[in-house]
This record gives sequence, structure tokens and C-alpha cells, in this order.
Amino acid sequence: MTFKPIVGKFVDIDGFRAHVDALVFTGWQPAFVVVHNTSEPDLATYADWRAHPERHGNWTPEQWGRNLASYYAGMGWSGGPHAFVCPDGILLFTPFTTPGTHSPAWNSRTWGIETVGEFERETFEGSPSQTNLIAVLGILHARLGLNPADYQFGVRGIHFHKEDPVTTHKSCPGRNMVKADLVAAVVDYIENAHPGDHTEAPPEVHATPTPAPPADDAVRLSMAKHIVDFEARRDANGHFMVYALPANDGGGSYEVAGINQKYDPVQAEHLRDLVEAGKFDEAELYAQQYILQQTNVAMMWTTNAGVEFYLRDCVFNRGARGAARILQRACGVHDDGDIGPISKTAIAAIDPTDLLTKLRSAREDYERNVVGYRANFWHGLVNRWDNALTIAKSYEAAS
Repeated sequence: MTFKPIVGKFVDIDGFRAHVDALVFTGWQPAFVVVHNTSEPDLATYADWRAHPERHGNWTPEQWGRNLASYYAGMGWSGGPHAFVCPDGILLFTPFTTPGTHSPAWNSRTWGIETVGEFERETFEGSPSQTNLIAVLGILHARLGLNPADYQFGVRGIHFHKEDPVTTHKSCPGRNMVKADLVAAVVDYIENAHPGDHTEAPPEVHATPTPAPPADDAVRLSMAKHIVDFEARRDANGHFMVYALPANDGGGSYEVAGINQKYDPVQAEHLRDLVEAGKFDEAELYAQQYILQQTNVAMMWTTNAGVEFYLRDCVFNRGARGAARILQRACGVHDDGDIGPISKTAIAAIDPTDLLTKLRSAREDYERNVVGYRANFWHGLVNRWDNALTIAKSYEAAS
């Protein structure tokens, strides 16, 4: 696995704001932010690094970033967190326009922000790390119109690393960092930075310039449940089963509710453990929330609930790039997998009902001519596409 090049710059708050303001998002965007603490170094160690760099190999923040990159690459990761918030600045790490590696269940849809300190025992309140973290989170949320206070598990709002359902870091970012206090401070920072723009927390906007679609949280969770029902193998009691995959499936050795061992190993193992422990309701909810999170990119491409559902199903089957190419084929534009201004104009020009029909045809065309025809899967795929179209039409009619 190739490790992504890091930004590697160390900046102050003004430099961070300038960096974030200059970002250009052409495809991927995060749904929320995950907050971590470094633990190593703690605040005392970092202060010693700064005060006596000669004792630590002429230490600099930039060299620390290069060392971290080598460490993460040695672990087989493709990236790391997006930034390290230090008492005296911010180390820019993984580019903010691409997913990082920092929280196993949420890597693909989040920004990861590390905060220097060990806040299980060190004081967060009043520390320089607190001041800089509030500013960083405020700048990031304001940049994409994300609402730090509008919390929905695995979907939006500020999350702490320990909330990740599959992480082993069950205390991060530490008991002395209080989430409610941090969120309130970030909301205040945004309000003070933009006086007169609003009287409440900033409204939820998942992507710009496209407004959020009309579907609410309950509707979106129902979309994920439909995808789970498409995918899941169940026993006579309707409970999830661990399904051994055929050799040419491409998803590894097994899957649970379509979440497979090759592409989602941590999540698949967690689901398998839940099923084997008889925790079927917990497994159902976990699968729905994970699929919802993994397919949120569909919200960036449409404001229609029916089209959103059909695209979510495409994303889960063929990934974000494959789904984007299917959508572009349906709209008659070049299918490069990058939903930019040309694609968005084409999408907006097609009536949603007509677009659903075109998506159904494009999906079959993509499967046959890009993925490749596989006889043992074809009948099931055709049924899946047709059933997804029927459900999408019901969402479209209600939107």
C-alpha cells in the first residue's frame, strides 16, 4: 500500500486559516471531524522537545512529521491524521482534500485531528493545545459549513476517537477533554469569527455548493437498512449469518451484510463477533450505521431522496468512483469518476424520475463493460438493480 505524501508544514493559526481557505475540493469531502490526543508526546515532553531540540536530534516539527510518516508507512497505513494541533502551532499532515488514517470505522468520511497531550492525566482546560484545537475545529467546520453541535452518531457533528465502535483506543482523547465544553467553544469561535451571519450554531451543509437533500436522519437510516436487507444472508429466524464468499467474488473469504473481510476487515470481524455472540440487534444497527457512513458521498451529488438512495446503493456496490462513473454515464458526460461542475450541471438538468431510469441502465452497462460479466452473479445483480429502482422511486415520490 502506497503512503500518501504529507503536507509537512508547521503553521500558526493564521497560516492554518489561509491553508484551509485555499483548499479545492473536487470529489471527496468529510462528513465530520474526529478528535484525538497524541498521548505520546504529552505536553511536558513536547515542551522539552521545543526547549531543548539539541537533546532530541535537533528536533523540529517538520522533522517530527517526516518521522511520523515513516512510522505510519511502516505500519502499512496509506496515510495518517490530517493535522497535529500543538501548543505553539499546527503540523499539517495528510492533505485535507483526501481521506486519512486515524479512526478505523470512520477513516473514509472524516478529518482526523490529533491534539498534543495526554488528557487522561494532563489538564486540557486552559492549555495552549485547547486554544489551538478550538480554532482549528472552528476553521474546518466553517470552511465546509459543517455544524459541530449537530451530532448524529457516525454521520455528523464532532466525534471523539473513543466513540468509534471498533477502535481499541477507548479513552482517546482523554477524560479531561469534555466533549460538550469543546463543542460549545467551537460554536462560539465560529459565531465570533462571523458576527451577524447567524444567531444559532451554523446550519448543517454537507457539501458546497449543493444544498443538503430533503431526506432526514430517519429516512437516511432507512436507506441504509434497505441496503443491508439487499446484502444480508439470514438464518431461519431472520438473523445475520456469516457468509462464505465464492472464489470469484473478490471480497475475501467472508462477509456479513455485504461488509466483507477484504475491503472492510475490521468492520467485518466486528460484525462476525457480534453474530457469533448472538448480539443480532447490535449487529443490525452497526451494519446500517456503517453503510450509511460509507455511502454519504451520495449526498454531494443530488438533492433528491430517491436519486440519493439509488446512488448510495451504487456506492456500496462499486465504491464512490464507480458510482460516480455510473452517474456520469447516466447523465451523458465523460465518466472519469470526478463529479465536478460539468457533471453537476448535467445532473441538475435531468428530471429525477428520468434520472433514476437512466441510472438503472447505466448501472447494468457499467457492470457488463467495466467490471465484467459474471454468470453466477448476474441474475442476482439484475434483481438487485430492479428492486433498488422500485425503492428509489418510492423515496422520489415522497420527496
